[in-house]
Amino acid sequence: MKGINHDRKEVLLPLIKHALQKGDTSMLQGLQTLDSAYGWTGTMGTESITAMLFHDTLKNQHEIEEKQKEFDEYAKKGMVHKKLLEQIQLLKEGYIPISRVKAGCKGLRNFIDDINVLRINGFVELYPDETNAQYIRLSSLWKNTIDNIKILGEETEVFGSSMGTLISIAIHGKGFSSLRPLIHAYETASRTGEITQDQWLSCCSIIRRPHRWIAKLVERDRKKVESIRVFERYDGVMILNKNGIKAIKYWNKLAYDHAISRSKNL
Repeated sequence: MKGINHDRKEVLLPLIKHALQKGDTSMLQGLQTLDSAYGWTGTMGTESITAMLFHDTLKNQHEIEEKQKEFDEYAKKGMVHKKLLEQIQLLKEGYIPISRVKAGCKGLRNFIDDINVLRINGFVELYPDETNAQYIRLSSLWKNTIDNIKILGEETEVFGSSMGTLISIAIHGKGFSSLRPLIHAYETASRTGEITQDQWLSCCSIIRRPHRWIAKLVERDRKKVESIRVFERYDGVMILNKNGIKAIKYWNKLAYDHAISRSKNL
């Protein structure tokens, strides 16, 4: 019999897409706290590609300005550099050369397959077409979120890798069990916003992880920017991220609604 964790898996991808499309930064930040359960290795293709695209999308203004200066120099000499003009236009539209993304994601054995997985799931777009793609960009799904992040000025490398991890889990389903202690911790803290050390260890015991795994999780969490940490305080009583608590409540609601719908269709 399928339990609630099955339904959590089923609704995670639609939840991420919905939050991205709305530009719901608090929801996304709440969900991103969950990646503290993982060590960022960059070995998962969808993870690496998403992180690099996100980072480059937010940093491409400088490149546009440099290419525009180069184009203007040609114009002063009475020449029109059509290829350079095309590159500038593509950059303005958010496109990045696939060759650059591939070079930045070293060691990926299934680079093209990973890109196609992201494309099929609506996270990226290719130019000029799927068969002869030379450029790639984040899809329009990201527009409101990108705009909000530019205003907030968050540390985009962390944001990108965290989103990449979540999207990878949502698409492939691998590693979901490692999220369960954090989900349980947020549920435990849903009323007061805090849990004791004993309660936290109890949450971790549901997937039988050793103490070193728990220590590594907390260590990774400490290194993240404050907005996407699980724990606002670690010593004594542990205070949890308010956006994380809200995100898990909403995710659970979607999962229970999905479970009810599933049971009616049996």
